[in-house]
Parts: sequence; structure tokens; C-alpha cells
Amino acid sequence: MSSSLPFDRVSHENFGKTLIIKPVHYTDQGTYLCRAGDFQHKMDVKVTTAPQWSEGPPKDLDLPEEANADLNCKATGVPLPVVSWFKNGIPIEQSDDNNNRRTILHNGQTLRIEDLQHKIDRGVYQCNVSNSFGYIFANAYLNVKAHAPEFTTPVDQTIKVVIGSTVDLDCNVTAAPVPKIKWTNDRGRRVKEIPRKFQLLVDHTLRISTARFHDAGVYFCSVSNKFGINKARRKLEVYKHTYFVKTMDRAQKMLEVGGEYEFICKAEPDARLDVSYSWQKDDVDIDFETEDLIINLTKPEE
Repeated sequence: MSSSLPFDRVSHENFGKTLIIKPVHYTDQGTYLCRAGDFQHKMDVKVTTAPQWSEGPPKDLDLPEEANADLNCKATGVPLPVVSWFKNGIPIEQSDDNNNRRTILHNGQTLRIEDLQHKIDRGVYQCNVSNSFGYIFANAYLNVKAHAPEFTTPVDQTIKVVIGSTVDLDCNVTAAPVPKIKWTNDRGRRVKEIPRKFQLLVDHTLRISTARFHDAGVYFCSVSNKFGINKARRKLEVYKHTYFVKTMDRAQKMLEVGGEYEFICKAEPDARLDVSYSWQKDDVDIDFETEDLIINLTKPEE
């Protein structure tokens, strides 16, 4: 009774004897008090409403087999509405595939299906929400994915790293239901997690920290579910650092016009790699490749 009236929707008639609220909102319900001299009268007002979505209609779902699905049909209304569920237009309790994996929760507003099976559970689900003042109706499509594991990156890759690096061997796969995943080495032994060495990430990537020569080799990511198996091959090559064995003197050189000068820059790569050289003068490339640079000075500006 202490709440203020919605003045933007309130008017009076019959010399103030009649109170009009238009349009009526659900929040207008409550106890109203009218005073006239020493007399007063109370009136309890209840507002009835047709069903309305409280969180929007149910949404389409795209889930893998063996997952759980929650189809929500959340609505409000006064009196409290009744929710009915259908599958492909047939009441859910009368459908031929009725099973104990389905549960109705939250006063009928949630249909839960556990351990999804694509042949049984895929389809269009409908919910009808009704009370004595109206109803709302909506459809939602439940797609249940079911397929053998498929890799989303090339199944055969070679990864080259420098010794001491951290390297990630990916195992990007899609499968329904969710597959079992196992990493093995070229000797068929399972790769187990070792702190600060081997780590299995949430996306099934195998991370190798501080790679050493003995970490080189072939690794396999094996994936399987009830629809099939698949395997990806990752070859890891670990190389030693390339370093200079001969370099130019960094000190400033005084060169005479007409002289011949040789600059030597020799690098030692990993034995499996070829090395190429590039030279620059004043940050501009010189168009040849060799480890020795010989300059014949004919002009001072050279």
C-alpha cells in the first residue's frame, strides 16, 4: 500500500471516486486503499497475464553424440502456465522413441536428454506454453553429430626447430562423440606428461619444452571413437644453432683508393643445412652471395 502509483498510466473519474490504470502492468498488482473522510476501503488486485518468454524461445542445438542436451522453454504468466513438449509434432510422452534418457525439469520448462543418440534424438522439438489467457509456441532443431575422427590440419607434418626451443605438435581433430586421444613416439611408447618437458594442452597439442637432439623423431597422435580411428604423424627435427666462425672486424677501417680489401664472414650451420650469405653496404643489398667480399677501390666514395 505504500508504493507510489504509476502516474503516467493513472487517471480519475467520477470526482475521484474511480481510479483507472491503463494499460495495466503485472507490477500493478497489490493492495489498494481508498479513504473518504473517516471511512476507508481496501481492495486486493491481482493481475493475470498470458504467457511471455522470460529468456526467449528455445534455441537450436548442435551437439556431438553422447553429450547431454538441455532444451529450455522458459516463460512467465499468471496464472502459472503449463508447458507441453513435442517431438516432430507428437507429444513427447507418446513418441515411438520415448526413453528414460529424457527428463522434464523446472516445472516443465527444461527438457533434458542425456547420452544423445543421433538416430533417436535428432529432430525438431516444440514447446507449447499456455494458461487461460493465451499461449506461445516455438520450435528448436536438435542436431546430433556422429562421425569418425577427422583432422583439420595435414596428417603428415615435419617441424624443424633449433635446440633449446619450445615446440607445439598439434592434433587438431573433430569427432562425434568426443574421441579418445593418445600420443606415442616412433617406438610405440605412450608419451606421458613430464613437468617442464612434455605437456598435453586442452586442445590435445603436445608441447615439448627445451627441445634436445634426443627429442627428435616421429610422434603419432592417435584418435578414436566408436565410429572409427585416425592417426596423424608429426616428425620433429632438432637443429643446432648457426653461428659465425669468422666475422668482419667491427673497428672502423681506413681504406686507400686503389687498394684491394677482403672482408670475410664465415658461418657454421647444422650439417643438414646449407648456408647462404648476403651482404649490404649502407643498408643496401649487394647483389651476390659468398662468404668473402673483395672490394677494389677506384673512387673515395666506394
